[in-house]
Amino acid sequence: MSTTKKNKSKQQKQTKVPPPGVELPFGKMLHPLAVGVPNMSANEFADLTADMERNGLRDPITLDHTRKLVIDGRHRLVACETLKIKPKWVRLPKNVNVARFIISRLTHRNLTTGQRAMIAADLLPEFEKEAKVRQKRQQEGGGNLSTTPQPDSAKARDEAAKTVGVSGRSVQEAKKLKEKDPEKAEAVRKGHLKLHAARKDKKPKKDKPKRSEKAILDDVQADYDRQVAALERKQRADDEAEDTASDEPAGTTAPTQRVRSWLSSVKRCLSETTALVGLAEDSEFSDDERDVVQTAMLTLREALNDLASVTATVGAA
Repeated sequence: MSTTKKNKSKQQKQTKVPPPGVELPFGKMLHPLAVGVPNMSANEFADLTADMERNGLRDPITLDHTRKLVIDGRHRLVACETLKIKPKWVRLPKNVNVARFIISRLTHRNLTTGQRAMIAADLLPEFEKEAKVRQKRQQEGGGNLSTTPQPDSAKARDEAAKTVGVSGRSVQEAKKLKEKDPEKAEAVRKGHLKLHAARKDKKPKKDKPKRSEKAILDDVQADYDRQVAALERKQRADDEAEDTASDEPAGTTAPTQRVRSWLSSVKRCLSETTALVGLAEDSEFSDDERDVVQTAMLTLREALNDLASVTATVGAA
């Protein structure tokens, strides 16, 4: 058979994947507890059909005690119909926990953590019923209930989680997702969405208002004015200190001290201006805004450098 014919045959078989919750071939119905188990992908079903075409049906179809409901093997049953193979049946005894049996058959399925957690959440009521029956038997048998027992729901959740191989927290999150957002829960069940991504409420980012060039320049000018005012206050303080130093003889180093104080203030302003330039580079400005800020800062720094040079010259004199 050519490769083209094989691919065509495979595509035809892929279209017959059974949707859950519908009637199955050979007069059977899908068990309600098995409805939540994810459907095989088209490729998985095609591989199953190809294997059965070569080797026949090796694993019987599992029915409930009434022999009417399929608990496990719905895909094999559809493949039997496609390949004209007579199915083999096995009946599950009435006293067997169907939920546990369904989970035990998931070992061969390639399911995500979210899918397994969702299955556990679907089957959780069955585990809760079992936990209540077990607790009732303990009470009737005079068990020690003096200590505060773990709630039935928590026990059942953890047991269901352990059975499918996930954490109790994942099962709890899957349960909440089913209640709050069934659409997302269904996407997780089908493997289209991860559980941790489904539970995140992503808030749209708010766009920061873009500052105008005038607003940026106004801020730079205000900062410059503050630094100049600080220098002027420092100079006045030094002048007042000189006037009160009446005990100093003429020709002392008071003017030199004032110059040094002025120079120190100018250097401090230069340092702060340099820090502002670096801050402008790291801030969340747009490219245009950053250019304006950096240009203004460099202009300010050049002016302060000129001032420092003049002050140093005066001080040296």
